Amino acid sequence: MKGPGRAGHAPHGPAAAGPGRGGHGPPVPTGGPPGSTGPARPGPDPDAGAERATRRWHAELAWLPGTGVQRDVLIEADGDRFTAVTPDVPRASLPDGTTALAGLTMPGLAN
Repeated sequence: MKGPGRAGHAPHGPAAAGPGRGGHGPPVPTGGPPGSTGPARPGPDPDAGAERATRRWHAELAWLPGTGVQRDVLIEADGDRFTAVTPDVPRASLPDGTTALAGLTMPGLAN
């Protein structure tokens, strides 16, 4: 017996893909606003134009792309984005409010 009714076998062809996936039926929503089939778009940034404080961390060791493990790395962020990753910044020259990170840090994984 061939076809979708055959035990132990999945149906084949466009209809097997389901609605909105090359099969028949309405498109499947993808996380956008109600009635939309596209991805949600971010609205205006509520903090746009507002003064945001730069956050800083000082990593004892940090794994940086292209250079490997570096010592005394200053990591800076503004909002939800890194703005600078600077190796060889002595602890004595750090700005006030910098958070110390002991051990090995992988800065890119925080985003």
